[in-house]
Amino acid sequence: MNTSLKKKRFLPSGLSVIHLVLPAILAIALCICTIETVQAQKPFTPDKQGFVGIKVEDSTSPKGAKVVKVLPNSYADQAGIKPGNIIVSINKTHINSAADFHRATSKLSHDTFIDVGVIQNNTKVTRGVQVANLPGSKQAVSPQDKMSPFKNPPDSAPTLTITELAVSQNIIAPGTVFEIYMDLFAENSQEQSDEIRLTMIYTIKKGGRALTAAKPEKLTLPNGIPISIIRQCRAQKEPGNYEVLIKLEMANVKAEKSVTFVVKK
Repeated sequence: MNTSLKKKRFLPSGLSVIHLVLPAILAIALCICTIETVQAQKPFTPDKQGFVGIKVEDSTSPKGAKVVKVLPNSYADQAGIKPGNIIVSINKTHINSAADFHRATSKLSHDTFIDVGVIQNNTKVTRGVQVANLPGSKQAVSPQDKMSPFKNPPDSAPTLTITELAVSQNIIAPGTVFEIYMDLFAENSQEQSDEIRLTMIYTIKKGGRALTAAKPEKLTLPNGIPISIIRQCRAQKEPGNYEVLIKLEMANVKAEKSVTFVVKK
């Protein structure tokens, strides 16, 4: 008798143990991949993220993030950062665009301190800024924190806007993980709550056709305060021109915006 058959164990159904073990291993591997994807796309939690109180746009000369608004009485305002200044660094990170600024500030925790390098009157200076609690979070209890120059009048209609959308790389290698930067603004003056709940869906498209779509994500944003968030996405393996489409839904209000990128070997 073949000795290899002696070592092989069979179940009453005639299936060997390995027929059950292999599918189990594959199932575990699939679960691990799924968990990693969910963790990369976990919802934004306002109680952990800090708030700088600055709105920016791209600056090309010099390269950086141009300050367009500063929240009055915020730490940034108290540090002397003014509209028109060009932010060129945060701590040791160079800032070459608004997307760089969003990426750096979205990872900050409240109550930390940062060194912000800015160009003021053609001179580079460094401003020390404390990162505040995000307005609308459980830690932000000051009435001053609840006021915003971006907020609409009390009788205005609910507003939902994607003010900025960018990707970390315009040209991406196949299968590479990249980041999506978003500036979001949600405001409902008819609600007493400091928080607004909405749904976000992001889809990868090619030639106008949807290829993949992430599971709808529930977000909690501060009411009337613009905020920057980051999400991760994996590029397709096939080279070509692609589009990331972001959709937001809040009650009967919707907003969408897209940004393109190229997958190239």
